[in-house]
Amino acid sequence: MSDATATPDVSVTDIFLEFLVIGATSFGNIVPYLRNGLVVKRRWIDDNGFIELISISETLPGLNATNIAVFLATGCVASRDQPPRSSVSACLVRW
Repeated sequence: MSDATATPDVSVTDIFLEFLVIGATSFGNIVPYLRNGLVVKRRWIDDNGFIELISISETLPGLNATNIAVFLATGCVASRDQPPRSSVSACLVRW
C-alpha cells in the first residue's frame, strides 16, 4: 500500500475541522467532497492513497467518511502516541 496516511504535521484539530466542514456542506455522494478536501485542498494524501482508503473503507461497516477519518487520524498521530484520542475525535465529528 502506498503512503495513504496523513503527514506528520497534521493535528487532530485539523482533521476534525476539515471533516466538520465536509460533513456540514456535503449532500448525497460524499466521495467528491472527500477527494477535494483531502487530496486537492489539504494534500494530506495523493490520489492513489485516496483510492486505497475508499477501497478499504467500503469493505468495513459504517460510513465511508467515518472510516477514512479514523484512518487519517490514527495515521497522522501514531508517531505522537495519541491514536485513541484522534480516532474518537474523528468519529464524533462524523456522527
